[in-house]
Amino acid sequence: ASCKCCCSLAQACEKNSPGAQFAMGAAAGISAAVAAGSEEELRASLSILSADSQAKLQNALKFVESLPVPVEPIPCLVKHELMGKMLPSVEENERALYDLMESSGYMHVDPRNVDKFRNLQHNPPDPETGKPTFKPYDRVDLVPYMKEKCDCETIKFDATAYGGTRTVEITVNKVKGVEDKDRPAFIYFHGGVFIFGDHKYSHPEACFHAVNFNVTSFGVDYGVAPEVKAPDGGLNCYAAVKYICENYAKFNLDPKKIAIGGGEGAGGCHTAMCCYQLAKRDESHLVKFAWMDIAAVSNHWFERTSTNSYSWVEWESTEGQFGPLECLIKTDTEYDPAVKPHHFSRKVVGEHKNDPEVFPVL
Repeated sequence: ASCKCCCSLAQACEKNSPGAQFAMGAAAGISAAVAAGSEEELRASLSILSADSQAKLQNALKFVESLPVPVEPIPCLVKHELMGKMLPSVEENERALYDLMESSGYMHVDPRNVDKFRNLQHNPPDPETGKPTFKPYDRVDLVPYMKEKCDCETIKFDATAYGGTRTVEITVNKVKGVEDKDRPAFIYFHGGVFIFGDHKYSHPEACFHAVNFNVTSFGVDYGVAPEVKAPDGGLNCYAAVKYICENYAKFNLDPKKIAIGGGEGAGGCHTAMCCYQLAKRDESHLVKFAWMDIAAVSNHWFERTSTNSYSWVEWESTEGQFGPLECLIKTDTEYDPAVKPHHFSRKVVGEHKNDPEVFPVL
């Protein structure tokens, strides 16, 4: 109840409503009292207010109670129990992966070898022959959603006209057999550790979301690092949102039902980067929901140790985070071959540790 009260009071303050400024200050005291303990303590904290102040508080609370709940909780659709542990089969696979990485040498992706890893991503070796194979999509299992269940087209627009940095291509994916009128929209930012993928490689996923969410989905080629660095990728995501919102009629969309999102990792981060750009411009109202799937958005990796990490996987993963992030950042620091690659990556990324355009959740 106190959470709803404080959030609503914040809304009231934004609206410059009568008594809202007073109510905001009172809400802090109420929240502290609720957190501190009993109803008696809460009543005692309120009793020190003058009669005039109590009357103002009552009027303010009546007003905020009339407002809608700022955030409506959505129940989880999957029955689950948080145990703080990995499933044995998942942990077994994770350990096998890390053993493979260790036996083949430390796998550190950085701007100096990113092309090699991209080649492995798009041309993985056949498990039987060892010969390279071509992998056109990240999720081959979702190709039927693209080929059978969606009508698709690819468009391009000048993102520089909307605050972006280049020409951006977008896949537009509409569910077959559904009336194409006043449709909700989902603007999808693909994942890829900041260095892999584009709107074509992630096209099946965009179509899966179109069908699964029953929306028109847009797969955005915002640009990956090191060719496109922060904040430019986030700016291109922002530009895509602006372009789609401006042209909602062209795409037969309901402008009040536009959501954004992405994952895993880089897609979630670019969603947060986009939210940051929208908030800076007071345009957050353009989107109704932002979905960040396993988003790589914080700088907590700098604080990880073998003792404070959530699990052995997090600790083993820590040093591997800084190479892709080195690809992402803009830096004038020249590479020093005398320094171990992962140490150099950590050093230059550390120069941007508190930059919200790299780490949008600080």
